[in-house]
Amino acid sequence: MATLQPTITLLPSSPLNQKKVLLLSRQDGNKLIRIINTIRQAGCEVVLVATALGYNYSLNEKNYDDLAARIRAVYTSVIDPPPVVTVTGISQLVPFLEALDPDLVISWHFPYKLTESFLAHRSIKINGHPSPLPLYRGSTIFPRAILQQLPRWGIAWHYTTKNYETGNILVQEFFELQSPYGIQDIINRSHNSMFETLGKAIQMSLSGHLGEAQRQPTADEEQYVYPKPLTIAERTITSGLSCHEVWILAEACKNFLPALLNIDERLYQVIETRRLEIPLPFTLAVGEVRRMLHRYVQQCTDGQMEYVVRIV
Repeated sequence: MATLQPTITLLPSSPLNQKKVLLLSRQDGNKLIRIINTIRQAGCEVVLVATALGYNYSLNEKNYDDLAARIRAVYTSVIDPPPVVTVTGISQLVPFLEALDPDLVISWHFPYKLTESFLAHRSIKINGHPSPLPLYRGSTIFPRAILQQLPRWGIAWHYTTKNYETGNILVQEFFELQSPYGIQDIINRSHNSMFETLGKAIQMSLSGHLGEAQRQPTADEEQYVYPKPLTIAERTITSGLSCHEVWILAEACKNFLPALLNIDERLYQVIETRRLEIPLPFTLAVGEVRRMLHRYVQQCTDGQMEYVVRIV
């Protein structure tokens, strides 16, 4: 695996007085394009995009190749695309930080905590977090909202400090959610709000706005500041749940912690779920499993849903 080195010659020349931005993000596809375009619309230049494999991937050459291919596909839609570097730790970015000397560092959906040496650089540093801060800090924030079907959610752009999601807030926006909603509903609403407010956060930070200190959570809210991962009991689907409740639980676990089916005192991991386009003329009792193409499939009791599961 090649050692990463900052290559200044790859960067386009900066127009006079245009602020330079270092973007830290694992977003890809249209989301990455929207971030870059929003930064440019704010009158700034993206001098480097730093992405990361994160903690959920084994580190190997294939992952790097897959990630590079994905980024190249994205950049076919970007005019004058900025250079990209993939890192496995924040320390690898320090040479780039010193060489490029950006005015602003924007992080959004980036897995590595900024170190003191990184924070010591003169650049302004802001972070986007898709939750109603000071509640739901951390990375696994959506499952709790989905399981509780919270009617109100929010996002924030804030200054980056050595502790996650604790800096002064530049922009915060709240919105209502209509129940029932699933993982894609809350992700899409949150990301759209973050796109819409990013430009304002950039302008405020570059103009020297101090932001507002995060409010103090109430005693009842303390448990939601750093929500705990779902327990086995909380993510286990058992008999007695309605189709809607089962769907919500499966959605809450999607992309985070797999839901489990408790079938005759045996746990099965949910590989995928889908609502049936045509309801079955019969129903299978919860706990009944049938084999289909070397996979265990179980229907919800009302015949509205199908699972693909495997034994844990």
